[in-house]
Amino acid sequence: MRFFHFFILFIIVNSCLKNIREINYDPSQASVIVNEIQKKLISQLKIEKDLYPWEFGGGAKNPIRLIHCGFVYYNDIDIATARKLIILVVNKFVNEINTNEKIRPFLEVYPFKPENMEIRIFLKNSNGSELSAEKLHVISIINGKLKYKTGIPSSEGLPLTTIYQETYEEAMAKISNASEKISL
Repeated sequence: MRFFHFFILFIIVNSCLKNIREINYDPSQASVIVNEIQKKLISQLKIEKDLYPWEFGGGAKNPIRLIHCGFVYYNDIDIATARKLIILVVNKFVNEINTNEKIRPFLEVYPFKPENMEIRIFLKNSNGSELSAEKLHVISIINGKLKYKTGIPSSEGLPLTTIYQETYEEAMAKISNASEKISL
């Protein structure tokens, strides 16, 4: 009788493990879900914030550690506006990922966090030309750090200079302390 119970238990566990392996090791399924999320949000952000998709990726590796997006924004903005814009984008993505139950088995970390997002927003004039060098050219969040870069070459020979940086938490605190709120 013990053998029978052991055998049944073995079949059940093996069946469950097989299903978990199938879920966890099908990167194409993860990519499809990530692409669906990205397409949905890219469309929303284009309509709501005039952000135009430039590049996107992530989700091809399992487990998903990082999702990457890049946008072009045709406006000259200051750091405070840039902060609100990139935080809005990050929060939309993180919220959408965390509420999507289909993607959860593929995530390395749940809940997904801003540190798992890599977003760059490239700033241009409304006619598509480059902004003057002293203006903000790129806003990014990588590893939970926001960076604001101008078009002035850096002293290290890089094409852009980081003029300010802060953590996601610092940026959120500044937005929370300001009278203006961001909305998802």
